[in-house]
Amino acid sequence: MIRIFTADRSHAELLSKLGAETFYEWFTEGNNPEDVRTYVEEAFTLEQIKKELDEPGTVFMLAEEDDQIAGYMKLRVSDEVSFPGKRCLELHRLYITGDFIRKKVGSFFMEQAIGYAKANGFHVLWLGVWEKNERALTFYKKWGFEQFSAHTFMLGNDAQTDLMMKLEIGS
Repeated sequence: MIRIFTADRSHAELLSKLGAETFYEWFTEGNNPEDVRTYVEEAFTLEQIKKELDEPGTVFMLAEEDDQIAGYMKLRVSDEVSFPGKRCLELHRLYITGDFIRKKVGSFFMEQAIGYAKANGFHVLWLGVWEKNERALTFYKKWGFEQFSAHTFMLGNDAQTDLMMKLEIGS
């Protein structure tokens, strides 16, 4: 059975390693490996993860089954997007290890994200997803997310397009 739990600073090393491994796993294909390496070496250092864990309004959650880590999710309050009169929560990262991709871990995380958003008075759950990540786009659309914009995401030296998607949680 999949168990989702909130991570804390004691999980920083695990999150750093897991973040790097899952990013390599899912984004090396179709990208310049040097660009992926550059991004990973900046985004998933132990110091960077500790900094993110300490950010007010940021929550990391881990999934495990039989003491094996299946993936992680990062939620954060972000002012990157704004919808007048609505509190917004960003689903900043959602990465599942390859061994667990077909075990509904993403759905368990999505239920947690929506539940967290509702319990904490957020009206919109939003995210950015690489336009070429068909698996993720299909998943988010299945959950009711709709595109509202796009922005540039720098993967190393490669300017890529992320589609901005939102899910209305409540009023």
